[in-house]
Amino acid sequence: MSKLVNGYNAVLISADVTVGQDIDGCKNDIGKNGQLTIWESENLHPGQKYIRFRTADRSVEIQTACGDISISNDIFEITTQSGANTYRFKLIEHIQTIDFRMRLPERYWHICNGCGKREFLSSKEAFEQGWDYPGPYGLYKTMPNYGFGMIAPRTCGDCCIAMDKLYLALATKSESVEEVLREEKETLERIQNEPWSVLESEEDLGGENG
Repeated sequence: MSKLVNGYNAVLISADVTVGQDIDGCKNDIGKNGQLTIWESENLHPGQKYIRFRTADRSVEIQTACGDISISNDIFEITTQSGANTYRFKLIEHIQTIDFRMRLPERYWHICNGCGKREFLSSKEAFEQGWDYPGPYGLYKTMPNYGFGMIAPRTCGDCCIAMDKLYLALATKSESVEEVLREEKETLERIQNEPWSVLESEEDLGGENG
């Protein structure tokens, strides 16, 4: 569950991105005006904050992982992924916010980055079936839960971490990482837009094989 902390009309003035985003796309978005909202994680990473930035026409939608935030002279900065990504915004005006909390449903889509399997499961069900996957209750089989939006293993019980091509390339700093990032663009976008990208109901997506 996340709590909306603050909101601003803002302009994206720089994006130094190496992990988890379309790097060229971010550069093309410099100078665009939109709504910047700041969220506080209450369960996965209590007290830590992340942001969402969206233009009015939704041509730009950015959601970061939790990171370090600073504001100085109306310049807002957030650094995530252990310093790999830094976004800066010029704050234009504060917008009124309400006490809003995003509650995650019990079940959501689990998509294996190894074999492509899709299962509509709760975190508990996925854990019992051997999945490595982030979730609202911090259940993770082989390592700490890095949370939605973070580059971490997403594999089913039949696949090992080594089969997660995207995670392996980034974790080992492979020489082919740029090629992998291009090949796995859709996977990157899905992860970057979590949890929203995995929250559609099973019926909306036509069931497991829809």
